[in-house]
Amino acid sequence: MRVVSPSGAGSIRATRARTVSRLASGGTAEGIGRLRHMSTDAATQKWICESCGLIYDPAEGDPDGDVPPGTPFEDIPEDWYCPVCGARKQDFVPYEE
Repeated sequence: MRVVSPSGAGSIRATRARTVSRLASGGTAEGIGRLRHMSTDAATQKWICESCGLIYDPAEGDPDGDVPPGTPFEDIPEDWYCPVCGARKQDFVPYEE
């Protein structure tokens, strides 16, 4: 469930930004507690759109966007965009089930 306060501080994007900044400042995923290790295999790592929640699965690719099945996210062209909401590739973050 997404809860947004009037200031936007409770949004998913704001929460992720705080989590990333803690990791970037030397924290560890284990120290935060609720984060899990992401897949180390780029060929199977799924990515989620921060704007709409679409999950890019390399096994499926994006046939409508000319991305064939089996394409790791890193190999998608930089000008690719989310087929649901139009967000940029940079608006996706690694997803762990």
